[in-house]
Amino acid sequence: NPFADLTGANPTSIISVVIFAAFLGVAALKLLKDDVPKGERVLTAIDTLQSWVMKLVRLVMQLTPYGVLALMTKVVAGSNLQDIIKLGSFVVASYLGLLIMFAVHGILLGINGVSPLKYFRKVWPVLTFAFPSRS
Repeated sequence: NPFADLTGANPTSIISVVIFAAFLGVAALKLLKDDVPKGERVLTAIDTLQSWVMKLVRLVMQLTPYGVLALMTKVVAGSNLQDIIKLGSFVVASYLGLLIMFAVHGILLGINGVSPLKYFRKVWPVLTFAFPSRS
């Protein structure tokens, strides 16, 4: 039952969902080949659904900072100063570790003949999305 597997109840749920999605894709392609108008309507519906879901994702991402602020406010209100200082030092250590990682990465790129400056300029848009969203 692919719908039960969508809940993630079984350890093999992901495999079942991927296989079911592959069958849906093959069926959509066969429909497009056999009956072009119906196949195009299916593809239009899928495209519309994808656009709708992406609008929802963007809305959630725009509202996420407010949720994080609310959660942080709750944690700070229930914490003493010593805990907040420990958390701050953890954040500083995390960013220091990231800087060290980027330095090592740049050195390895340079050793292999790739310009680190050029590389980091090209990946900057991806990094600016990945770090805040933790993706």
